[in-house]
Amino acid sequence: MTPTPDPPARPTAPDGDATIAQVAAPAMLAGAVDVPGYEIISELGRGGMGVVYKVRQISLNRIVALKMLPGGAYAEQHELARFLAEAEAVAAVRHPHVVQVYDFGQCAARPYFAMEYLGGGSLVDLIRKSSRLAPASAATLVEQVARGVQAAHDLGIVHRDIKPQNVLLGDDELPKVTDFGLAKRGGRTDLTQTGAVMGTPHYMAPEQAAGRTKFVGPAADIYALGAILYECLTGRTPFTADDTVSLLVKVVENEPQPVRQFVPSVPRDLEAICLKCLRKEPHARYATAEDLADDLRRFLNGEPVEARTTGVFGKMVGALDRTGKDAEFTGYASVLFGFAIVTLLVDGLQTIVTLDYLPSWVGAITQYIRLALYVAIVWVARRGHVLPRTAAERQLWSITCGYAVACFGGSLALRFSSGWGVNNGVEPMMYQLFATLAALTFFALGSVFWGWCYGFGVLFILLSFLMAAALPFAPLMFGVTWAAILALFGWRLRRLARAT
Repeated sequence: MTPTPDPPARPTAPDGDATIAQVAAPAMLAGAVDVPGYEIISELGRGGMGVVYKVRQISLNRIVALKMLPGGAYAEQHELARFLAEAEAVAAVRHPHVVQVYDFGQCAARPYFAMEYLGGGSLVDLIRKSSRLAPASAATLVEQVARGVQAAHDLGIVHRDIKPQNVLLGDDELPKVTDFGLAKRGGRTDLTQTGAVMGTPHYMAPEQAAGRTKFVGPAADIYALGAILYECLTGRTPFTADDTVSLLVKVVENEPQPVRQFVPSVPRDLEAICLKCLRKEPHARYATAEDLADDLRRFLNGEPVEARTTGVFGKMVGALDRTGKDAEFTGYASVLFGFAIVTLLVDGLQTIVTLDYLPSWVGAITQYIRLALYVAIVWVARRGHVLPRTAAERQLWSITCGYAVACFGGSLALRFSSGWGVNNGVEPMMYQLFATLAALTFFALGSVFWGWCYGFGVLFILLSFLMAAALPFAPLMFGVTWAAILALFGWRLRRLARAT
């Protein structure tokens, strides 16, 4: 007697999400519910957001995919709400490159929805089959997916989990976006807690990987589209790591390697399009998914693309525009505005002292008053808390306090070497030193927070030379420059806070 072979293993998406892809043979149907009007053929996949079956819709005699919440009556309330939100989101989008929903219902206390069955597998299968796609094929595919994503964005729906597993191919090989289980819809309460990291790490935007949920918008989907394009062109994801935590750190802090480093034959314009999508700052990516699709179409038509060049100038501009952790300091806008006012007043008064219109002891007292006002502003703005409470705050305070200590030590050294006399001309020279130390401080801040700090550093170096031409007015020049930069930072943080 010939032994009966074991049934094939049930296919499951690598990241735990259900994937609607064609299977070679029917899998075990343990726990399947007999849904009226549908005949279950096989299980396609299962994950935390549901189990998907290949079924025949009896009334129309057609093959469809049926997704069902696995927990049924025992499902958590938030799981049920998210499942219903997914069904509503998918049904709302009508586009050739978004999977269609046909029906919604409930059976045995288990909600389900039926959608079109796509038998061509997923984009993962296509990439694995050919290692990587030809540039024109990759550009065409991502263009089509981007237009489907734009249709969702037009309805205020952000997918938040776009990846090759969620891009399915029909028999005609046209790609369609599916699995809106983590989607966020504008005007609705977000089911994701602030600080939660939701999605698939390899395709997460930096703001998503950092857990800044309120900053996750359409730009996060554009980043994911760039990650897909990167993988299509190179056969690898933009970042890899041995563990999830290390991977998330790379996504937040590191820049991806250029596409042409792995595949030199990729056209530079297509590389520029891909890397523009992968910019760390949401505003530096394409404004919309449609803009990305249009630029890919221009590439395919042999027209000039709008993606910023990846040459030396483009990299320089990108470095200046890079944003690090300033999103964590949106509450500091009022502090910076207060600092700007105090700085302008104190250094203006110090200029009057330097011009011998006021005694030198007035200038000394105002410096202590400056410090006291700084502390008072922080105390009031932070409701009695002065010391840093987060890692980002400790990093910022370490740099700025180092600057303050260096200024104090430098001023003592100058007075020690030049004498302690009153109005002996050492005060303006101190401000030249302060400007040089400020330049060093901004170079350090540029690598951590906002890239334009590099420009501010260069500005202070130039200012130290300018002071030599009008030394008595050095305090005023220093104060005006610092006040303007502080006000600019405050305005930036306030605009960021309003945008979220």
